[in-house]
Amino acid sequence: MTSKNPAQASSRESIPPSEPLSVVSICLDKETWGILKIFVDSTPVVRLQKHLSDYRVDDHESVLEWVGDPPPDICLLDFDSDRRSAAMVAERIHADAPETAIFAVSAQSQPDLIIQAMRSGCSE
Repeated sequence: MTSKNPAQASSRESIPPSEPLSVVSICLDKETWGILKIFVDSTPVVRLQKHLSDYRVDDHESVLEWVGDPPPDICLLDFDSDRRSAAMVAERIHADAPETAIFAVSAQSQPDLIIQAMRSGCSE
């Protein structure tokens, strides 16, 4: 149990249980994308909102214009392809859509890389 004020639930906590979680994936490799697609297709609990194949670091539009509005509940962001671009995108998503949980997807497990992802706004 958390010490938060129960009268002020975050928007994620107030989602009706019958509504699936929305997910956006960014730059996932082919294998990870395939696994995600199988999972999403097999359960009504998750809905794939969008799949982006590039980081769009030079895109000056609002993050919500390219991840979708309302923002997704979860964003899966590949940190292996281009760690610097992934960190920049995570920072933008965290700033523009703070209720979105950002998951850094990586085959690496070095502490400094995990810390970099967390400092960029990734929660997982």
